[in-house]
Amino acid sequence: DEDVKTATDVLLNADYVLLDCEGRDLGNVGGALSLIQLGTPGAEHIFLIDVLAVPHHSLQHLFNKVLTREKPRKVLWDGRMDDAELFFGYSCALKGVLDLQLVDILSRSLRGEDNEKRRLRLARSTFPMKELRKLQLEGVHGLNSMDSAAHEHGVAGMPLKDGAYQMLIHNCAANVP
Repeated sequence: DEDVKTATDVLLNADYVLLDCEGRDLGNVGGALSLIQLGTPGAEHIFLIDVLAVPHHSLQHLFNKVLTREKPRKVLWDGRMDDAELFFGYSCALKGVLDLQLVDILSRSLRGEDNEKRRLRLARSTFPMKELRKLQLEGVHGLNSMDSAAHEHGVAGMPLKDGAYQMLIHNCAANVP
């Protein structure tokens, strides 16, 4: 209880917060959230919240003070199911979110990916190009894993807490209005 309040105070003073949730079938009927991972820039502070052991009122305090406010910004990778689980399971509507998987998609055109390269990206996963050309795929993008995105952005092979990767996260979090 007191630990969650301490974590909340630390996170409120962070420039941004790294967020990830773990559990069974998150965002789906019958799913269950079990762990919330929160960290500050540079991994100065990392908090693992055992959702099954923490009292509900402590979770609500964390949600109300940190997760449902615009500041600090919450940085995630593929936060779709995390968001759904928090919203439907805990009535916690995340605000101030930067999903780096979406940043990766948006950065592709800036890095020279045209429509043909976008189709090739879709084809490489499992679809034959001949079949892809028959479909209306304007605006459809293939998703990258975090490792693939890091490789495409030139930070492959670096541990996640390496300064260069942290700088990429920091720059993305700091430059989004």
